[in-house]
Amino acid sequence: MVSNLFYEANLLDQYHFTTDLGAIGGVPAPGFDYGPNYNAEAVINSGDMFDLYHGGGLETTVLGFGEINQNGNVNTTLLGNRIMGPGGMMDIAEGAKQIIFVGPFMVKDKSHIENNQLVIDDQGNKSKFTDALSYVTFNGSKAVKAGKKITIVTDRAVFELNKEAKLVLTEVAPGLDLHKDVLNQMGFSPVVEDDLKVMESHLFEETWSLKNCQTK
Repeated sequence: MVSNLFYEANLLDQYHFTTDLGAIGGVPAPGFDYGPNYNAEAVINSGDMFDLYHGGGLETTVLGFGEINQNGNVNTTLLGNRIMGPGGMMDIAEGAKQIIFVGPFMVKDKSHIENNQLVIDDQGNKSKFTDALSYVTFNGSKAVKAGKKITIVTDRAVFELNKEAKLVLTEVAPGLDLHKDVLNQMGFSPVVEDDLKVMESHLFEETWSLKNCQTK
């Protein structure tokens, strides 16, 4: 969905999208239609695209995550008894200078937006932030040592990985109770930024506002 958001925010002319399947430029199709690309400038062989990634040709990547621990290690391969496989994640993350992991904070939770605030209706049945990963697909410590910038964005909170490869809570969603809705729902205690911020309220509008996107 990242490309759709950039399109709605009128920012496509400032960024150049690629997908591991070989499309360059244009707008990658979202959701289950992932793979095709609207108005691509070029479509190359997928193997050649991975050569570009391996060679450091990717500035920033946005990836999903299944589970993550206090050192920024990520599991996308083995979730419960389901073997998902890593896909192209390891290759893409290895080559990118900046990595942004995006996903829900909890599994099967329920929430809604009200008055530009996030309201939790059901906490869900499992945290995606755990101290015991069943598999490590991405090594946070190695990435930090390589000089990569790592950010984790969820609906409830934003985290960054510091130089000691420790997960640092930097932002929380407006309307949430820090302990009840965030810290108590994690399987470990992250470092909490001294200057903990609240996410900008315009991100929590019931109707997406193009005007607000362009002015932020």
